[in-house]
Formats: sequence, structure tokens, C-alpha cells
Amino acid sequence: ALYYEVGQPILQNTLSGFNSTLFAYGQTGSGKSFSIMGPEFDPGIIPRLTHELFELMSNDTREEPTKEMRVSMSFLEIYNEEIKDLLDPRPRSKRLYVH
Repeated sequence: ALYYEVGQPILQNTLSGFNSTLFAYGQTGSGKSFSIMGPEFDPGIIPRLTHELFELMSNDTREEPTKEMRVSMSFLEIYNEEIKDLLDPRPRSKRLYVH
């Protein structure tokens, strides 16, 4: 499945201390949202990745488990050379642009 080819390597790199990016590119209707988020009955990469991340965090069996972990995510859409923050739907006073 796509998650095992893309999501798990991203998660492993992240847990090794690297910043990670998942970028979906394609024409309208090509399946980007389906692959990234998926429907409830067949979750996409992001829901599976976050579920596995929090499972790993809560079941840390190392001798000295991590006491704190910071998770930061951004969900952006680039359309017609304009960036939209998908986690903050409020209209922006100043637009974000692709340079």
C-alpha cells in the first residue's frame, strides 16, 4: 500500500530527527486528497502516519523513553500560484504567494 512505501519512511526519518515533507502534486481530480487523507473507512497517509506516531510515542519501551515530543504540522494548498493554509480557513489580510 502507498502508506508503507511513502508514509512509514517519512515517519522513520522524522523519528530520527529529520524534518519531513509530504508533497502531493497533480491535476484536479487525480486523487491527491484521497491519497493524503482518504475516506474514514480507508485512511490515507496522514491519518495513518499520525496514528502510528502517537502509538509509538505512547508505547515507548526504550530504557530511557522520551518524556516530551513536539509535533508540528502544516497543511498547505498551492493553487494558481497562491498558498492557502488549510488549518486556518480565516481570510488573510495579506495573501501568501509562491515566489
